[in-house]
Amino acid sequence: MTDKQAAFLTDWIEQIFGKSADLKGCVFLKEAVLTALDAPNLSVMQIYQKVAETHHCSSASVEHTIRYAIASVSKQEAFRQNFPTAVRKYSNSEVIFYLREF
Repeated sequence: MTDKQAAFLTDWIEQIFGKSADLKGCVFLKEAVLTALDAPNLSVMQIYQKVAETHHCSSASVEHTIRYAIASVSKQEAFRQNFPTAVRKYSNSEVIFYLREF
């Protein structure tokens, strides 16, 4: 992945999350998506572990923080426009892999 592609992806995620883009969970989510792009064979738990190593925290903390960030923006219009059928609650892995495929 080039720096330009990574910048586009992080900008797009920030647009979806709006003011909530400053949440630690959004930072973790961006890094998780970039990790998933760089190493597509990793499981979600392995992605959490890589993000946790970078930020010196536990993988459980990464998972919880990403879940909180997703829950906090799931009702916002920008999120609903970018995620099909955003009437239900999305799991972390669904969001990470959806953004990776976008």
